Amino acid sequence: MERTLRKHRLADIEGLPNRGDAEASAGLTRPARTAPAKGRAGRIDSRLVCLLKPASAAAERFNRLRHAIEAMRPPDRALTVGVTSPSEADGKTLTAINLAGALARDERARVLLADLDLRSSGRGIGDYLDLNGAPPGITDWIGREDLRQHYPAARIDGFNLDYLHRGSGTDSIYELLRSPGLDELLEQARRSYQFIVVDTPHALLMSDVDLISRVVDGFLIVVRAGHTTRTSLENTLNLIAREKVLGLVFNGAPQPA
Repeated sequence: MERTLRKHRLADIEGLPNRGDAEASAGLTRPARTAPAKGRAGRIDSRLVCLLKPASAAAERFNRLRHAIEAMRPPDRALTVGVTSPSEADGKTLTAINLAGALARDERARVLLADLDLRSSGRGIGDYLDLNGAPPGITDWIGREDLRQHYPAARIDGFNLDYLHRGSGTDSIYELLRSPGLDELLEQARRSYQFIVVDTPHALLMSDVDLISRVVDGFLIVVRAGHTTRTSLENTLNLIAREKVLGLVFNGAPQPA
C-alpha cells in the first residue's frame, strides 16, 4: 500500500477544513442563492485560495497539481478530470474548485468547472462560489431536449473560468448518469475547453463514480490527513479502474517548516 501511495501521490495541499470546522472557526454562513455567473469576491468562500489569493503559499501548493494536470493533457484534445474522495469531508469539492482556478490562471487556457455531485445534500460548487441560481443546469440540459440548443455553462465574473451547475434536481440520478445525454454534454465541452474539472460524488457512495468513469479521462482522489482511513482508500482504489486513477491529492499533509 505504501508503494501505491508513493506512486500515485501528485500533490500535498494545505489543510482544507471540513464544512463544520470551517464554518465554526470562520463564522461562515451558507451563501444566499443568486443567479449564475455573478460571483463576487466578497462572497466567495475564503478557502478558495487559487481564486482569491493566487500569490499565497497555499495557492502555490496547487500549482504543483496544476503542473501535473497540464502535463497529462494531449496537445490535440481536452483533458477531463473527475475529482472524488473515499468519504465525506475529505475536501474534494474545494480541491476541484482550487484546481480549476489554478488552471485558469493561464489566460490562454479554456477551463470548465462542472458539478456532477448530484446526490449531495451539503454545499456544492455553487454554494462555495455564491453562484447557485435558476436552471438550466446539468440535470435540466440532459433531461429536456428543448434546452439542448444552448450549452448551459456560464462565465464566473472576474475569472477566466466557466461553470456548469447541478441544475434543478432529479429523482432519477442513476438514469441521468447512464443516459447518452451525459456523454453529449461532456463531448460538447471537449470541443470548447482544454481542461474540464468535474466534481463527482464520493467514490464509495452508490454507483455514481462507476457511471461517471466513462465520460472522464481519470480521477484525482482526495484524501484528508487524520480523516481518510486506509481501508476506505484501499476500497476506493479497488473500485476505480487502475488506468483511471490519475493520482492522489493529500489534503492537510504536514508541510516542511
